Amino acid sequence: MKVAYITHYGDLYGANRCMLDLLLQARAAHGVEPHVLLAREGPMLEVLERHAVPYAVIPFLPWVERRVYMGGPHHRVMQHLRHWRKQRRRTLHNRALLPRLAEQARAWNIDLLHVNSSVIGFGADLARALRVPWVWHVRELFGLHYGYQVDGGDRAFAATLRKADAVIAMSAAVRAEVLHKVGADRPMEVIHDGVATAEQAATLAVQAEERWEQEGPFRFVLAGLFHPSKGQLEAVEALASVRAQGVDAELVLAGTGRMEPVQQRIRELDLQQHVELPGFVDDAYALFLGAHAALTCSKYEAYGRVTLEALTTGIPVIGHASGGTPELIENGHTGFLYNTPEQLAEHMQQLAGDRTLARGMGQAALRSKAVQRTIGAMTDDVLRVYWSVLRRTEA
Repeated sequence: MKVAYITHYGDLYGANRCMLDLLLQARAAHGVEPHVLLAREGPMLEVLERHAVPYAVIPFLPWVERRVYMGGPHHRVMQHLRHWRKQRRRTLHNRALLPRLAEQARAWNIDLLHVNSSVIGFGADLARALRVPWVWHVRELFGLHYGYQVDGGDRAFAATLRKADAVIAMSAAVRAEVLHKVGADRPMEVIHDGVATAEQAATLAVQAEERWEQEGPFRFVLAGLFHPSKGQLEAVEALASVRAQGVDAELVLAGTGRMEPVQQRIRELDLQQHVELPGFVDDAYALFLGAHAALTCSKYEAYGRVTLEALTTGIPVIGHASGGTPELIENGHTGFLYNTPEQLAEHMQQLAGDRTLARGMGQAALRSKAVQRTIGAMTDDVLRVYWSVLRRTEA
């Protein structure tokens, strides 16, 4: 089976890392021949080259945009017109690139398309041009999380979704939100990601105990793209509150993006010595093995790969009680769920002030159902969808 995986960016954040796990395991365990179409260059190309996965960079555009309307009726009309023009340009741009995308996929002689994000809207058109089936992997709550809207609105999203030969939702929260948009008539399977092989998980479980033997400040980690929706500012404010209570705690904010507001707030709170900004960290497991607890401050995170990676290293996670995060964290057992900044600070203080509690939660995390799910199990489930689609379309 030859599969073309389509992704809209070239960085090594959650969706792409999950896609890499999937396609490499599918090749190793199932004989799938993976190929990748990317919209942009980035660190992912080096990984694809290292693993000898064929790829092509073709600069298509996502079909989503954050639309903000302000002012009086005249201003709003003009803003709507500007958004419409930008939408039109995106549509024409992608339509012009469709022959190039199809030509590349034909050269690979693919059997199936796997569109790795709901912000990619041309899956149906490309599949029709190639006369192959396509699977849409919905990995985002982009409306709730980022405030994005699809070009053409929910009606366009629903129409495109119904054209997919199969739809995979990465969490029950994603499935519920999509069905809310399109109605309950769209079959959709929830397939949770796995982030480690059985061998990796066993090794991490052994390494997990080492952190508790070391002295020093209690170390929290939040990893991800710097964006207002990801909650870095909230984490910094909470750390300041914890330290004001005399608790020796520090925070690592790993990632890149819109860092300036966070850096400014760190200076205003005089936390420069207690907040580390290492930039993007390629080895997430090493990052979490050096910590005592992790934070997931995103509101409406679809599932949260970094949350699962943190749990897999044997540390508790404090996460916002929204989106797919409650599907990962067992409140009071493998971490805490919170709704307000005050609750976040309270839970941070609980863990930082009681390492025995934190250690026990970390040990519980290693035994949790979410952590026990492997990359192999995830891939088996996705391949079952592939074969079902191929049998159905060939019949």
